[in-house]
Amino acid sequence: MKSSLMRTVFFPFAYLAVAMAPSAEASDTIAFLYEPYPPYTFQHDGKVVGTIVAKVDAIAAAAGLTVKWRQATFSRMLRSIANGKGTPPVCIAGYGTTPERAATSWISKPFAMSSGSGIAVLKDNLEKFKDHESIVDILTDKAISGAFLQGATYSDVQTPLIEAGRERHLFIGGDDNDLAVMVVRGRVDFAMVNPDQVAYLQRALPGGQQLVALKPKGMRPPGSEHILCSRNLPEGMRDRINEAIEAMMLLPGMDAPERDTDQ
Repeated sequence: MKSSLMRTVFFPFAYLAVAMAPSAEASDTIAFLYEPYPPYTFQHDGKVVGTIVAKVDAIAAAAGLTVKWRQATFSRMLRSIANGKGTPPVCIAGYGTTPERAATSWISKPFAMSSGSGIAVLKDNLEKFKDHESIVDILTDKAISGAFLQGATYSDVQTPLIEAGRERHLFIGGDDNDLAVMVVRGRVDFAMVNPDQVAYLQRALPGGQQLVALKPKGMRPPGSEHILCSRNLPEGMRDRINEAIEAMMLLPGMDAPERDTDQ
């Protein structure tokens, strides 16, 4: 069963797609690459679903575009965008802007706001964090352990502190959801997980109702999310995507994003 979050996100965009959809003759195809990242992009009952997927599908339908979802690693996604070749054009969605991305890709107008970064902890373990205002306070407390992804990139401030506490932390493969599992099982005290993911995991993960999200100072703030495409995306398709995004922002309950941030 799809989550109530997904149903809430989808219906306004379904209205947008019906209201704006051009004739079939205007339809073109774009390959959207994604990595499994619930609740944003993931497979459910053989279909690619999620909050970002629902928005992109509605934007594409309103713009008269056909979307082909293809799973890929994040590094491959960025390489495919930067390559700027191939048919159909390649896009990704739900990411912030950086100078590097702007130099190698076409970037749409913002279509959503991210929840920013945070940490997942157990309700019964909140006492450990009550006197810690920032992520630096948490990472320097030798009585607190965290779960981190092997090979992941953290901020310039966080990385040396994480490395300094390596003996008490847990480093695993997988994704952010696997980090949350370590918290639920009591293996660690916290994991860096977006607040949106915590809300999803509270419903989808066995024992997830024990999780709560905290947003200590020093974590990545909320920021605008965009569609990034290879530069061989035709000008007309770019315009149609941005027009659909502009129309989406006029729907009831939709707030236009105001600022950019890194992924």
